[in-house]
Amino acid sequence: MHQPPKAPLKLFRWFCSSERVEEIEGDLFEAYQDWRETKSKLNSNWLYWWTVIRSFRFYLMKKHTSNPSMFLLMLRHFIKTAFRGSLKHKSHTFINLSGLSIGIATSLMLAMFIVDEVRMDYDLKDKELIYRVESYNALRSQEGFNGRVHTGLGPTLVEMIPEITHQTRMGKLNWTVMIEEDEKRSFFQEEFILTDSTFFEFFPLEFIHGSEKQVLTKVGDAVLTESLALKLYGTTDVVGKELNTTTRHNQQYFVKGVVKNPKPHSSIQFNILIFKDTHLDNIRFPLSVRSATYIKVLRSVSPKLLEAKINKTIKPIVSGKTMKATTFKLSSFHDAKYDKHTDDTIIEARDKQMSAVFAMVAVFILVLAIINYTNLTAARALQRGQEAGIRKIIGAGRKSFFFQFVTESTLMCFSSLAVALLLTASLLPSFEQAINRPLLFNYWVDPWFWGIVISAIILLSTIAGIYPAILVSRFRFSEFIKGNIANSTKGALLRKSLVIFQFAVAIIMIVSATVVKDQIDFIINKKLTYKPEQVILVENTVSKNLGLFRDQLSRIPDVNLASVTTSPPGGSSHRVSSDRNVFGQAIYQHNIDHNYAELLNFEFISGENFNPEKPSINEEEVIINETLAKLIQSVNPKNVNEPLAETYQFTVEPVKIKGIIKDIHMESLYESVKPMIFAYEPSNGFNVSRVLIEIRTDQIQETISAIEDLWTEVIPDQGFNFQFLDSRFEKLYTSEIRLGKIMSIFTSIAILISCMGLYGLIMFSIQSKTKEVGIRKVMGASVSQIVMLFNKQVFWLIGLAVLVAIPIAYWTMNSWLNGFAYHIDISTLTIILTICSSFVLAFLTVFFKSYGAANANPVDVLRSE
Repeated sequence: MHQPPKAPLKLFRWFCSSERVEEIEGDLFEAYQDWRETKSKLNSNWLYWWTVIRSFRFYLMKKHTSNPSMFLLMLRHFIKTAFRGSLKHKSHTFINLSGLSIGIATSLMLAMFIVDEVRMDYDLKDKELIYRVESYNALRSQEGFNGRVHTGLGPTLVEMIPEITHQTRMGKLNWTVMIEEDEKRSFFQEEFILTDSTFFEFFPLEFIHGSEKQVLTKVGDAVLTESLALKLYGTTDVVGKELNTTTRHNQQYFVKGVVKNPKPHSSIQFNILIFKDTHLDNIRFPLSVRSATYIKVLRSVSPKLLEAKINKTIKPIVSGKTMKATTFKLSSFHDAKYDKHTDDTIIEARDKQMSAVFAMVAVFILVLAIINYTNLTAARALQRGQEAGIRKIIGAGRKSFFFQFVTESTLMCFSSLAVALLLTASLLPSFEQAINRPLLFNYWVDPWFWGIVISAIILLSTIAGIYPAILVSRFRFSEFIKGNIANSTKGALLRKSLVIFQFAVAIIMIVSATVVKDQIDFIINKKLTYKPEQVILVENTVSKNLGLFRDQLSRIPDVNLASVTTSPPGGSSHRVSSDRNVFGQAIYQHNIDHNYAELLNFEFISGENFNPEKPSINEEEVIINETLAKLIQSVNPKNVNEPLAETYQFTVEPVKIKGIIKDIHMESLYESVKPMIFAYEPSNGFNVSRVLIEIRTDQIQETISAIEDLWTEVIPDQGFNFQFLDSRFEKLYTSEIRLGKIMSIFTSIAILISCMGLYGLIMFSIQSKTKEVGIRKVMGASVSQIVMLFNKQVFWLIGLAVLVAIPIAYWTMNSWLNGFAYHIDISTLTIILTICSSFVLAFLTVFFKSYGAANANPVDVLRSE
């Protein structure tokens, strides 16, 4: 006798009516025996399956007693029961609704931020074929890769390598535009991109006036965005208009076209496009103005193979030691958007790490909210033992409990979604202020958004309802009758584990937020040799009168000192790229005047400052920092006993070392202090320079007005644009400051939700031990003893959460801090305070509920006994 497969038999019994099962099942069994006599087991099984499937007939199906109207009646009953229960247990409902609403609202805002990041350049054509060319110089290996390359590289690649179809070169600058109308001059600081017509082959724009074939073809061509044309001229019909800049030797341009503003989700943002001078485009000439170079390749090309071909093709045709030591690599456009270490000045790199952190925070907070709801609902379900027992007596099965709890959780989740949407709409402006930019994603009209959100809510409702349903349905009938269900320990381990998880997440976020805040305070308030909040920086200027302006500032009483420089602290520096550099690292050059060292309080280790009375001698000498002095001594290229006494060709001409200063931070603390030279700048108007002005902070507005009046008097043809030096430093850490604000906000939310969960757990514990508390009071237990009884249950949960969370938090934040060249150490005090605050929060949460139970009259509790 051969046994037929069980799976199709179970399927058959599921759909077939009971009065026909025995007859048809016997026929199927006999047929299977016949098939096994003549066919293989595999073929017989297939036939058996096929026969069962063919047996799906309407007249053979079970006649279910339920019908759609009965199902709707049941659903209506569940909804009514859930509604009445919500009104009866208001505190339970409030905690559930608040926790879920806050969790969903938080996750929605963070999700919108992440969607904004993901949608950057989503509509850029052929973006997967666009690559940035980066260079690596073996002579200065510590620099890593550079996002700017020889300006002649792009055209050479298109000419010599058939796999590369297009190229474009770009450079971004902040220049001042001067508009002269009716003998009145107006000045505007704007972002320029220097490029040519190849720009539009990569980044297409909609032309309002002109066309891409007619613009950016010769020196002097300019293309304006629509918003800038309206700002400067009040109209977009500006083709042929004159455009003057005051920061490039009064260069004059003519508007050849007007384009629609770059889309907000585009990585390439600008106000003006101007034609890039191409007279140094010969790749065989070693000196060149470097620019960001992007190429477009054929679809079938492998980037790694193309890199090798580029290096093999270019190396034989270049000249000069620097270019001979340079190799090139390709980064996809997507990777370039998130590369914060290889700056090309065109794309402001996005912070991929922040998106990952926000995604984790969103998931954690939503999980915390769901854990809260599940724990509280499970506790409430166990207290509904009599209701569950009666329903079991009249035949309710697991399906019934499942539908009941899922219906209740669905109602609660959708109610929470409605509240969360109101919270999101009201809190979104504050969130945008915290992240310092508007969110572009319009979620109200996006069907995909609503589809995902509603699907997620249904999924969450199902997950949240399954556990209470399983918990209640597992009890035996006798347990319902005895009334022991509320005191049962079933599911206790899971509930306690969830509370441990909640507090572990909260502790990790507390430690993370504290460390981020401490690091931000460290990098912003790091002890400098000067006070950046008292130094005004007048932006890019080219003028022969800068020296005169600096000297005339002494007439203003509240001005202490002024200095002219090409690169003030806070990020801007000029890197020396020279074939004569023999030190194996890039040397960073800063052009300064004789007041710069005093204004920034340089501490001289040896030598002295520039002498304003001897400008010709100053130009033959440089001041170097301690890092460069150590580098010179270690390399000792001239192999002498006193290497610092020699002359070196840091720039075009050999110079002597006039003085050595202690290291000073000119850039972000992500970077270690670089080897620097400080060369004398005579303020003759040939270099784009800035003015640093140290002021007293007693009457800031009056002092700034006086400085502006003097500027207008001495340099009337240029606009007065300024900022305080401390705000310039803060811009270096925009991502970190933003991360700190967000972490503080969402850590508070995580703590709030976790405390709600703990409150729900202790509420259930107190209600299930009401009689025990009454007996203890009768036996002489004090209020404090009863309060500590409940706190003991919680403290060991918090202790376990601490043991789990602290190592994870320490490892995570230590990894983050290692990204800075200079950073704090995670303080033991921070860990201790976090642990103590966790126990205090837990104690306060439990105290408010347990204190009321401890003061209850034991007679009322024990009366039923």
